[in-house]
Amino acid sequence: MAPPIRSEDHRQALLEGLKDGTIDAIITDHAPHAYEEKDHEFCCAPNGFSGLETSLAAVITNAYGPDKLSIDQVVYYMSTRPAELMRLDAGVLEVGKPADITVFSTTEEWTVDRNKFYTKGKVSPFDGMTVTGKAKLTVVDGNSYEGGRSLIMKGKLVLEDGSVFEGSLLGGAPTLGEVVFNTGMTGYQEILTDPSYADQIITLTYPLIGNYGTLNAITQGPKPYCKGFIVGELCDFPSNWQNEGLFSEYLRLHGIPCLYDVDTRAITRVLRNHGVMKGVLVRSDYPMEDIQKLFKQDLPTDQVMRVTTKWQGMRGDKNAEFHVAVMDYGVKENILRSLEAAGCRLTVFPADAKAEDVLAANPDGVFLSNGPGDPQDLGYAVEEVKKLFGKKPIFGICMGHQVLAQAMVVQHLN
Repeated sequence: MAPPIRSEDHRQALLEGLKDGTIDAIITDHAPHAYEEKDHEFCCAPNGFSGLETSLAAVITNAYGPDKLSIDQVVYYMSTRPAELMRLDAGVLEVGKPADITVFSTTEEWTVDRNKFYTKGKVSPFDGMTVTGKAKLTVVDGNSYEGGRSLIMKGKLVLEDGSVFEGSLLGGAPTLGEVVFNTGMTGYQEILTDPSYADQIITLTYPLIGNYGTLNAITQGPKPYCKGFIVGELCDFPSNWQNEGLFSEYLRLHGIPCLYDVDTRAITRVLRNHGVMKGVLVRSDYPMEDIQKLFKQDLPTDQVMRVTTKWQGMRGDKNAEFHVAVMDYGVKENILRSLEAAGCRLTVFPADAKAEDVLAANPDGVFLSNGPGDPQDLGYAVEEVKKLFGKKPIFGICMGHQVLAQAMVVQHLN
């Protein structure tokens, strides 16, 4: 991989190891160091360089050809075998199936220019070298990229009542969820990461989304739990001094499909008039018979137990004036921060915690949090809340209010 460092004997030994099977796989070394970090004597410079954009060309230039590796062996060592070793799903090449594919040329020559790398790391021992072999087209999660540019894929939302809304689609895997809407003018990242939206496809009525980028500090959960996102315009040129990246890349990172260039207010009118309903996000050419099969699937009912904390934990100032027990049905991070700012230390309990364990912590009060799904599915939580009546002050929000209402035998609608 690094001719200035390795001798010709070393490279021939590596090639023999690949040919006879001594070496199991070829993987990329991608260490995105700044150029200044590496501009030192060899003994003092950090290891590694930006290898993702040159690895294919390095192998084809140096290890592919007569008396070297065949093209099948190159694919095996760089793709098939690493997937086997890491126990990754290699995908299936069938119509309608999601797969990650790279189309490449074994004969195209190009000159490595580190200043044109898409990675922020600009260090490469191949800088200025003419190499052979170049990736021409990449398909990831149903999205196509050519020369680093995304090729727009058309998609659609199909609602249970037969309504169809067409637009552009980021992420191509078919997605089923309960379609809801949010009218907030800001806070798209907080909405995306709010555990209350688990298994839902969220429609945002505000027309421009992504215009201030992303910021990890404002996420409301450990990851997005929603099934999909629908927006009017998806901005890829954010402006904000705190911006840490594109919202489209954030969606792609977490595997959340997004339909954009669509009239989200028209979708909202349908939902407002007819209520929330099942919806499917698919490519525009996805067969209708397969869409109907998706609609026949039942929506999950275990959202709260998937988003709740898995163990009891504490946070906040141990010398705080008040001690609050938080029943985590899918609590947002900002609620916890607000309680801490109000002078509370918190003991956070899983959604299925027993009343006896909560009382054993001896809190000053019990908070029932927000959360996803249908309150009717939380019978286990309702029974434990009943046992807290008359023993501790209880307050809540969103799902917590509905759990409290059921505990008090109040009928409600989801």
